[in-house]
Amino acid sequence: MRAGASVIITICWVIAFVVWVVMAFFTKRTVGRAGRGWVAWQLAALLVLVLVVRGATTIPLHRVLYTTPALDALAVVLVVAGLVLSLWARATLGRNWSGGVVVKEGHELVQAGPYAIVRHPIYTGLLTMCVGTALNYAEPYGFAVVGAIALGTWRKLRREERLMEGEFPEAYPDYRRRVKALIPYVL
Repeated sequence: MRAGASVIITICWVIAFVVWVVMAFFTKRTVGRAGRGWVAWQLAALLVLVLVVRGATTIPLHRVLYTTPALDALAVVLVVAGLVLSLWARATLGRNWSGGVVVKEGHELVQAGPYAIVRHPIYTGLLTMCVGTALNYAEPYGFAVVGAIALGTWRKLRREERLMEGEFPEAYPDYRRRVKALIPYVL
């Protein structure tokens, strides 16, 4: 299962990348920005790429977990589930999506679909994919990369929240009280 799991995980990341690139052409016009938080997100994307590319190589490093078929299966389930969640969230946002911390023309506060479960389901999905990928390769650097990506994501998430509170001063605070940011009922 080891090689099969790695192939499935790589295909999931390729699908995520292709969908994001294609769908980026179908967004609303940007009318406002919240500074230059885009660099942190680009760094996180680069770290994901490093993790996937490193995992596709055959040079073994010290593993921190014993790899078993069950661990491989868990890794694949996490990556596929994360992909499904992030694609569902991306489709739900539709033309309101942006890779940066911006306001779109006619911006809407989306609270349906996965946004009724967590405020940032794309991030939840992508972080879940990262955890699954790190589990699959079970090497220390992979878990360090996940930590770095999580910190970059949290930083961008906080910037987005401030922007949304300014854009939707009555609705967003209520939404924020009702729905957790990344993990349902927890965080």
